[in-house]
Amino acid sequence: MVNKRKIYICTTYYHVLVTLAKTLLEKSKIKNTDIIVCDDIIEAESLCQKLKKYNLFNKIFFVKQSEMPEFVSNNIFKNLLYLHPFNYAMISKYINVKFDNYSDIYVFHDDTKIGHYLNDAGYYYHLIEDSLNFYQKILNTPFRYAVISNWKYYLKRILNYKYLPLGNSKYVLDIEVNENKNLQIKRKKVVELNRHELFNKAFLKHKDVLLGIFLDREIKDLLKKENRALVLTQPLYKDKILQSEEEQLAFYKKMVQDLKQKNFKVYIKPHPRDCINYSSFISDVNVINKEFPIEIFNYIKNISFSIVASMDSSCIDALNFCEVKINYSI
Repeated sequence: MVNKRKIYICTTYYHVLVTLAKTLLEKSKIKNTDIIVCDDIIEAESLCQKLKKYNLFNKIFFVKQSEMPEFVSNNIFKNLLYLHPFNYAMISKYINVKFDNYSDIYVFHDDTKIGHYLNDAGYYYHLIEDSLNFYQKILNTPFRYAVISNWKYYLKRILNYKYLPLGNSKYVLDIEVNENKNLQIKRKKVVELNRHELFNKAFLKHKDVLLGIFLDREIKDLLKKENRALVLTQPLYKDKILQSEEEQLAFYKKMVQDLKQKNFKVYIKPHPRDCINYSSFISDVNVINKEFPIEIFNYIKNISFSIVASMDSSCIDALNFCEVKINYSI
C-alpha cells in the first residue's frame, strides 16, 4: 500500500506561495509533504535553502528543468513512434524523485518537461490552477492552444499523439481552481479552493514565516507615501505576445512615461520570468526585486500605491494595496 505522501511541483514563486499556504494550514501533514522547486524560478537554489531553514517540508528537491532534453519534431510518424519513450528515458536521468512513493502528486502546469514526464510515465496527478482564475481566461493567453475541438482531442488521445495539457490529459485526477465558474476547459472533476481565503488564513497564522521566506529584504522605501504607481510587467516577448524585447521595453517605457506625466513616482515589479533590466533603460524609475509573488504585499502593513498598472496580469484582481487598477492594452 502506498504511503499517504504528497509532493508539489513548483515552477513559479506563486506556485510555492500556494503550496506553502496549503501545507502550513495542514501542519500535522508537513512530515508527509515534499516539494520540487524547479530552476524556472529565479534564484531557486536560494529559495530551497530558505525552505530548509524553516523545516516546512519532509524533502525539498531542486530540479534543473532547463537542462532536460526533449524530443522535438514536426514529423507526425516520429512523434507517434519516438516522442514518449525518448522523453521518458531521457528525462528520467535528470529527476532524482521516485514518484511511485507518493499517493498524491500536485502540479500547477503540466505542459512542462516534468509535466510531460508524468504523462510519459503514466503517473496520475492533481492539476492546480497555474494563476488566479487562469482557466476562466485561458483563451486570451498564449496557452489557448490547449483548448482544442472534440475531434482533435479524441484523435490525439486515441493515438497518444504528443501531449494533452492543461486539463486534457487522461492522467489528471482533478483540477483545483479559485472559482468553479466560466471555465474554458473540458470539464474534469473540479475542486474549488478560494485563493483569497487560503492566503488570508495562512497569513493570519503564519505571516512571519511567509514573509521571512519571500521578503527578507529592506522595504522602508515601499511604505505608504502619496502619488506612487506600481507597474507589473509580463514576459511579453517570451510569451510571443510581442516580437522582440525591444518592443516589450518600448511598451513599458510608454506606460511609465504616461504615469510620470500624471505626477506619479513609478516603481516597476518585473515578472519573475521577465529578464529585462529596466533600471538600465528607463530613467528615474524604481525597480523592485522580482524574486517574490506580488500578492505578499497584501499582507504588509502600510504598503500602498495609488495605482497598480499592468497588461492583463493574472494577479492584479487579487491585489488590495492600491486605490486604482489599470490594464494597458498593446
